[in-house]
Amino acid sequence: MLKVVGASWHKTRIGSYILIGALMLAVAAFFLAEMERPSYNGTYCATTYWARNSGYRLEFWGQRNDLDQVPKGVVRACFRDSILTNGWSQLELESQSSYTDTVQAYAAGIMEGALTWNNIYMHWSNTIDAVCSKDEESEEFCDWLRGLITTNVDTVKKMADMKGKHDYYWYQIALFYDQLDGLEIGFRKGVKRSRMDYEIPKQDFLLMNAAVDIRDLKIYYTNFLMENSGLKPEPAKGMMLLKLTKQPNGLSKILLGHTSDGSYSSMLRMVKKYTLRYHFGSDVSRPALAKAADDADEDRTVVPGTNIVFTGYPGVLASLDDFYVINGRREHRLVAAGVKMENEHVNLWRKIDLVRSVSLAPRVMAANRLGHNGRSWARYFARNPSTGVKQWLVIDMTRFVVSNTTDVEPPSTPPSMDRSEEENEIPTTLEQDLTDSEHQQQRIVTKRMDDYVDDDFKELQSSAPRLVRMVTVRKQDEPAVTGVPVANSFGPGMFWVIDQLPGRLHAEDITEKIVSDGFWLTNGVPYFKEALDIGQANANATTISTNASSTNSTATMEKILQNITDLETLSKFFRQSAYRGDLDQEEPAAFGNIDLKLYTEASDGAVHFRAYSGPLYDPVRNTGSTTGQAAKRSIIKAEQLQQPQSTEPKSISTEPGTSVGSHPFDWGRELPFEVRHQGHPDVWDFEHITPEWAWI
Repeated sequence: MLKVVGASWHKTRIGSYILIGALMLAVAAFFLAEMERPSYNGTYCATTYWARNSGYRLEFWGQRNDLDQVPKGVVRACFRDSILTNGWSQLELESQSSYTDTVQAYAAGIMEGALTWNNIYMHWSNTIDAVCSKDEESEEFCDWLRGLITTNVDTVKKMADMKGKHDYYWYQIALFYDQLDGLEIGFRKGVKRSRMDYEIPKQDFLLMNAAVDIRDLKIYYTNFLMENSGLKPEPAKGMMLLKLTKQPNGLSKILLGHTSDGSYSSMLRMVKKYTLRYHFGSDVSRPALAKAADDADEDRTVVPGTNIVFTGYPGVLASLDDFYVINGRREHRLVAAGVKMENEHVNLWRKIDLVRSVSLAPRVMAANRLGHNGRSWARYFARNPSTGVKQWLVIDMTRFVVSNTTDVEPPSTPPSMDRSEEENEIPTTLEQDLTDSEHQQQRIVTKRMDDYVDDDFKELQSSAPRLVRMVTVRKQDEPAVTGVPVANSFGPGMFWVIDQLPGRLHAEDITEKIVSDGFWLTNGVPYFKEALDIGQANANATTISTNASSTNSTATMEKILQNITDLETLSKFFRQSAYRGDLDQEEPAAFGNIDLKLYTEASDGAVHFRAYSGPLYDPVRNTGSTTGQAAKRSIIKAEQLQQPQSTEPKSISTEPGTSVGSHPFDWGRELPFEVRHQGHPDVWDFEHITPEWAWI
């Protein structure tokens, strides 16, 4: 060691130590720089805990890749905002059945609100706030809406608290609003934590979750309250196609395509998976926190539909564009999809008590959780058919017959009148629900109710199950289906169709019809003649799959359907048939088909799901000729089916002033309208996503 002149040995030693330490730090920094840093995909996770003495507590874990290691608590959730990457954000949350249902629901709402607060605010700003501040007429309508929906929700909550003690349906309605209360609290916690100055009125959380009902309420408002308001309800442009196929290897497949309509301002889309292990009621026994639950006992107390995957929107606890994939205990698997229906009989609304009717979102989520097949789903959904005028298709995937050589006993024809009260009641006790699947299926369920709720809220003195009378109608005998290549693959009760009008609901098992035709197509025209008559729709104005008799149209449909064999060809059919309001030359509007969901399942259990976001377009369409897509439109649009048939070739034009886009929608180009679109990507040219979930 060299000694610096004029320095002591002690000072020289200290300087040497400093130099050595600096060299070691430099070497460490070099190796750290060469080490691979963890890469994250933008997934943020959090957990909500609950204790009786301290209430709810949130823990945010930041970005995570090891989602399996996220602590469970009452509810754990993970969220990834990839709107600018693929047009969708993704939310997954999971609750634990060892906690009470109220705690699960409230904690689930807190989790979603705290993680997705920014998307919730932008969605509210683009939709509710933008529409309600548009002009004086819109402000008056929104003021009326806020008053009505607030009164309605307060009334329904009170009813659910009273009736939920002895009725499983009302119990699930109460849990929906518990989750919505938690969502609002979670949103405010997320905003506060981020030190932002965002505010959403409490009433507008209700409006966001009643978006489907608002369309119907606008019809009521413009016809009975303010006839000269100038407000126009949005048209019904949704579409759904079911195709049955059989492959050379003997496997049968279901192909389902679904596109929903909506405002372009609402395209902040989110695909969600709720794993909420609710119970049938608050009085069922559940395992203690410190003990592991017995699987059999848990299966008997937890509702069938614990896992619900759906495409939806920020701050909304149901799909609203009506596409659900449901599974859970007892290995049941359902797919429920709906489209808006047109209703020309506006006087039906006079019989609806808007204050005490249950809106669509809690109704459909109750049916999703309680229904374990098409029949039970329809019966729960039939409890309060008021707003939310739609047509539904429910597919029971458990009725796939794996072996095509298996003999399937056809369902027996039900009697023309009710056989017993037990056969026509909705299960409201645990024992009834567990044995309901053993009852013989009824082919047709028609429900008519002039008053959906009791006038008083007095609690029933008896604990007997509440009976809901259903009127069953005998279906006309049909000849046996012969020579159908896929007939042996689909069991009875697999396909149910539900038509709902204000105060009217008709549900029927139409498996034989769908298997015979090989497909089912709808664009929102009532399927059943009863609904056509009640809704005052033209009997000819229905889809080619039911009442249209044109030989030319049938041949065209069969030719088109022969080319639909997989998800790619199914996607092409929808892209060439979609409606784009921004391309409407006569009346351009920021409205149209804003997504596409494709689902396929084979008899061997293989499942594939794809979701596209944004206004649909056909990138490979030949812009010099639109003959192909014109032919498709001619067989799905009710207006064209009303025209007299002709042997002359069809025009190559589509609907007057409209066309299918060959380019993606772009906010950056010059548009004939101004629409708020915070958080949107400029160009909607995304490929499909196939969500991957971490928790079973």
